[in-house]
Amino acid sequence: TLHRVASPAHGVGGHDLEMVSRVLHRLRELGIPLVRLDQILDGVQGRANLPPLSVCFTLDDGYLDQAEQLVPGLLEHGVSPTLFVITGFLDGQLWPWDAQAREFFRGCSQRSLEIRVGDRCLKYDTSTVAARRRALNSFTELCKAVEDSQRALLLSALAAAVGAAAGAPVPSHHRPMSWHRARELERLGVQFGSHSVSHCVFSRVPTEKATSELQVSRRRIIEELQRPSPVLAWPIGRQVDFSERDLKIASAVGYAATVDLTSRDVISPLGMRADVPIVLHRHGFPDSEAEVLRTTFGLTMEAAVDAVRYLFGRSG
Repeated sequence: TLHRVASPAHGVGGHDLEMVSRVLHRLRELGIPLVRLDQILDGVQGRANLPPLSVCFTLDDGYLDQAEQLVPGLLEHGVSPTLFVITGFLDGQLWPWDAQAREFFRGCSQRSLEIRVGDRCLKYDTSTVAARRRALNSFTELCKAVEDSQRALLLSALAAAVGAAAGAPVPSHHRPMSWHRARELERLGVQFGSHSVSHCVFSRVPTEKATSELQVSRRRIIEELQRPSPVLAWPIGRQVDFSERDLKIASAVGYAATVDLTSRDVISPLGMRADVPIVLHRHGFPDSEAEVLRTTFGLTMEAAVDAVRYLFGRSG
């Protein structure tokens, strides 16, 4: 799965477009089928045969740079990706909390930061670019681990500590795509699925909030698009970020499958049960062409053997 286009000037880590293009070209050279997510789902559910080695591309969040740079590049190579969007982001209600944290640390001019939330005082070295990067990573990991309401307090305290204006508009480099642009891309073959309303960590929110996030995000995609995907991408995507409770809610809401980001075999044993949606595992897009090929051919020993047979017509 892909996230942002790299923009060092704005402190946005991400993908190099030329490298992504080289990888797509190499996969085509090797004859690897580049399939859609609905084809993966059909294959897993036994409705269609899937080639033993297939690659499917997805994107998460719904940023404008994804719509204007990453997706067109994928389409040029014959890839029809699925883009999982944060519906509250596209609706103009919010911008993702992790992007806010990144922007606040990037704009920090102090050599050190003290962030106070209640009786808690967090201290960070922000004296260099590398130090700010470490501070951001530490703060982000903390935000993933706390309750939704506590995360909001942490972000508010961080904004105050760096002197960010309350309620400031979303910076241009963190803008979302529009629903109009999503409809244009849908006509070109892009599929769209839910990535929640607010990019919450489901395991850290009460049942009522989890239900609302799943219901509203699915409803908004159905309202805005012609062919919405019945698949949900869990925010953050680690196994600790959602639970059996959330899978059951997703099933009741109408999701046929969900995807995480755990870099394991394609399908989770939990997702093979009849009372919860299928859970498909995804890999984050690697940082090098060699790692992409290793990931493609090395998911499992069985997949590696299939790769040799597929490419060279032999089993050894």
